[in-house]
Order: sequence, then structure tokens, then C-alpha cells
Amino acid sequence: GLRQLHTLNINETGITGICDNIFELPSLRTLKVYNIGIPFAVVDKIGKLSNLETLEAVLPSNSMISPSIGNCSGLKNLRLSGDGTQLIPEELYSCTELETLYLYDLKGTISDRIGDLSDLLYIGFTGRNISGRIPQSISNLNKVRQITIKGTSVSGTIPEDIDNLQNLECLWM
Repeated sequence: GLRQLHTLNINETGITGICDNIFELPSLRTLKVYNIGIPFAVVDKIGKLSNLETLEAVLPSNSMISPSIGNCSGLKNLRLSGDGTQLIPEELYSCTELETLYLYDLKGTISDRIGDLSDLLYIGFTGRNISGRIPQSISNLNKVRQITIKGTSVSGTIPEDIDNLQNLECLWM
């Protein structure tokens, strides 16, 4: 069947579901799901995609990001957009190979565990339902080039040690 499929991009179509077999494909590296009614984020099967490197999705209303996302250990690029009701799962900080992390209009705080994602190059948090403080551990991200935290309810001070980020080129707050 589809054993060689490495990219699945579903964009603005009338598709309303994904067959379970998709979550069994060992070669799937890129999954992009936009502007459709697939509640795939609720499905724990997302964690079966252990070779997934890129996940981009616009999440439907009243859906959630499965905690099994933490099983996607090879994930390098993660871009998720919601409607302000989807919670940021703590398990995503187990994806230690992440290089790009953009979370738009999700709900929650920026975890102290962000400092564990030492390969991050680009970070983005936007949306008024992201709150709390900027964790001190963000200063541990030695490879980071861009940090964007805007349009949020984040408050407090920028961590003093942020000047240790030698590769930081752009800071948007």
C-alpha cells in the first residue's frame, strides 16, 4: 500500500477523517492538516508516528492535543494553531529534537521544560490565552535564533540571562 508515503498534506478540502492505517506508516515524515474538520488531535494515534519530523495543523474547535505527541521523539518542526481553547500539553517538551516550535492561539503557559529543548532555533508563542511568565530556562537555549512571544497574556520580566544567547538574532515581545 502506502508504505513509501513520506508526506501527507491535507488542505481546505471536504475530507472529514483520516483512516487508522495512516498512523501505522513507518515512512511518514511530514503531516500537515489545515482548515478541515479532522479531529486528529484528539486521537492518541498521533504518538504512533515515531518517525514524524514535521507536524503542522490547524486544530478544530473543542479538540485537544494528544499527550501521545511526546512519543514523536524525532519531531523537528511543530506548528499548531487553535482557537484559544486547546491546552498546550506538557508532553510536547519530551520532543527534544525540536528545532522549530510555533504555537498559535493555544491555552496555557510556557513551561520551564522549554529549556530542555536544546536544539530549538525558532520559538513562537502567540495568542491571548497563553499566560504566565517567561521561564528562566529559556536562557538555556544556546542555539536559538528567534524568540517570538507576542499578543499573549505573558507578564513579568525578560530573564536576565537572555543575554547569554549568543545566536539570538530576533526577539519579538
